[in-house]
Amino acid sequence: MIQSIDEEREKLYHDKYFRTLAECYREKTGWERNRIKNVIELSRPKFGELVLDLGCGIGVFTIEAAKYGAFTIGLDYSLNAIKYGSSFAKELGMDNLTFVGADAQHIPLKNETFDLIICADLVEHLNNENLMEMLKESHRILKNGGRLAIYTPSPTHIFEIMMKHNFILKKDESHIGLRKIGEIKDFVEKAGFKIIKAYHRPTHIPIFSLIERIFMHIPLLGGLAKRRTCILAIKR
Repeated sequence: MIQSIDEEREKLYHDKYFRTLAECYREKTGWERNRIKNVIELSRPKFGELVLDLGCGIGVFTIEAAKYGAFTIGLDYSLNAIKYGSSFAKELGMDNLTFVGADAQHIPLKNETFDLIICADLVEHLNNENLMEMLKESHRILKNGGRLAIYTPSPTHIFEIMMKHNFILKKDESHIGLRKIGEIKDFVEKAGFKIIKAYHRPTHIPIFSLIERIFMHIPLLGGLAKRRTCILAIKR
């Protein structure tokens, strides 16, 4: 099912954008390996589960969850994303996954169907209204006790601050919804979920990672070392 695509958003997520992500996945860069490790550790997909990779992009976690024996569906509004995801799946010869073109605010899937929803690098692209609609839809299609895993950049990290001000690192115009961990937890709980875990992870860069692990828990300065926010919740 392919729903109409927002042309303005599609400009941000063009073919070059997804091609860059695809190269990272093919080459298994340090950034990509760290990302996969963090998200799988958070979400823990299991054999036989039905998993939705929401805002799947090129389908990294659609594919990675399927490797654990889950049947996975990758959903993204971008046709470019669906194109890359389908291509990867074909290359790998995987048949326990599929892709759907649709908006995360209007998920064309049945109530209380899924065991796990993975939202990796999605919520930072959503404004408050869109985020709440996405969470309500996630709640609707999860089974009772089903899990929701959110993985997103922390706005307090030094890299995000530099990007915000276009200082050395380029600003990411698509990041319209960077939020602190407490803000995301509030949204998740208002949508009817119970928070199980909420923590931060350091960057993938070895030396920075070591320093961040040391400084992460220091008052005031610790926020600068919190690269990624990880939240796991269940449907109540």
